[in-house]
Amino acid sequence: MFFIKKIFGENINKNNYGIFFFRVGIFLLPSAMLISFIFLLISLIEIFFKNFKSFLKDKFNIPFLISIPFFLLSCLIHYSQLNLEENTYLSLLGLFNWIPFFFCFMGFQIYLKSREERILISKILISGTIPLIFSGFSQYFLGWNGPFQTLNGFIVWYQKEGDSLSGVFSNPSYAACWINIIFAFSFSQFLDNGFKNKKSYLLFFITVFLVISSVLTNSYDSIIGYHLIAILILLKDYFLAFATLISTLFFIVLLNLSNFINSFTSSTNIFENTTNPYLSLIYSKLQLRADIFTYSLSSIFEKPFFGWGAGQFGNQSINGATVNHTHNLFYELAYNYGLLVTFLIAFPIFLITLKSFKKIYKFPFSRKNFLENSSLFEKGWWSSFFVLLLSQLVDIQYYDGRISMIFWILLAGLRQTINENY
Repeated sequence: MFFIKKIFGENINKNNYGIFFFRVGIFLLPSAMLISFIFLLISLIEIFFKNFKSFLKDKFNIPFLISIPFFLLSCLIHYSQLNLEENTYLSLLGLFNWIPFFFCFMGFQIYLKSREERILISKILISGTIPLIFSGFSQYFLGWNGPFQTLNGFIVWYQKEGDSLSGVFSNPSYAACWINIIFAFSFSQFLDNGFKNKKSYLLFFITVFLVISSVLTNSYDSIIGYHLIAILILLKDYFLAFATLISTLFFIVLLNLSNFINSFTSSTNIFENTTNPYLSLIYSKLQLRADIFTYSLSSIFEKPFFGWGAGQFGNQSINGATVNHTHNLFYELAYNYGLLVTFLIAFPIFLITLKSFKKIYKFPFSRKNFLENSSLFEKGWWSSFFVLLLSQLVDIQYYDGRISMIFWILLAGLRQTINENY
């Protein structure tokens, strides 16, 4: 009761129902996605009725809006070219992974305008993730396997049987991705608070449980992710943080070069004829990912303008494995809809990421200015989005509705970080 009054009571009294529905939607997002989307949709509709004209004035919104007619043109071309009746509408259906979220990005910025509002949203996200921790632990340690559903399928907790923790998600990879996002918030807020009160101890245990959950998903990407988040939050030097960012992106670029992977392994002999199963697994994953990227790029440049159409990549045999997608969100977008659409979407995303990084990290090196201008929380929000974005460059969890929604909410928060005067 205290939690409900603390988070929502003030806004109910002011009849500000939009922000009430937004916060309830955020709280329910990990555990009851469909119900969450209903609340978020109501909050979005209210915002657009009041502020639609202002959205057209934001330069970061323009590329997303311009991309919409090119999306539709691509779908029209795919429809005219495809002969298989069951595939002709896939490109059109694929638009629901993008266009509605553009409006979420534009509208939800109203609810994230100040640091205080973003801190509150991060606390709601942490609280809403507790059911995920519970479902994951009960699945892994108690053998409570699902799926469990209620309200005619409006709430589904998958808890799939297997050796990896998945919790409410249908796949351990999705669970690991969400856990990393929330870990950034809980870890940064715990560091900011220390062991001051009971809430601080609760944050500590939630952070520990998130790390344990991440390990139990058996996701290498997740383990790398939360280590990278910790580094980015703890770093106080702008140049060290920037070097970490550049070196990480440089590794992603190298991963796109299949020849580099081959030359590296042959020159170092680290992976050649190894009997270590972990090294062998790492090599096979790196090699497969590089081969997928090479194949994806060659396919993209065969149809660079409007792409092949959504759903056309599936079941490709690459390096002896059956692959269903490009394992890179922007390659996937280019493969499905073309390079122009991809540029219009990727450019503002990376620009917001870089501008917000500079805003949060680049300050004078005095301890006083660091504490006043660049809070641990802001670093937590930025690192949460950065690692999420990074994970989409080597895999795609974006197609889970919870991941795609939080992707655009975090980006909206960074857009407001750029606007805010510290």
